[in-house]
Amino acid sequence: MTTEFYIGKKIEYYERRFGCLIRLFREHQTELLNKNSDKIEELIFKYKTFKKDIKYNPLLVGVVETFILDKN
Repeated sequence: MTTEFYIGKKIEYYERRFGCLIRLFREHQTELLNKNSDKIEELIFKYKTFKKDIKYNPLLVGVVETFILDKN
């Protein structure tokens, strides 16, 4: 299984579970695969900002940060 396939499947799972915020991952998947640190920092900031507005706060943000940080 390729990294791209694995990331795509993981994104699909979280997108189904958590909705539109995870679509940001899909939009920036290439930058994440290439470990574009500016984009990764921007995504972490966006998720920390959005976490106030969603009922899954700690779980979603933890999943997102873990996923992004695992790729570094």
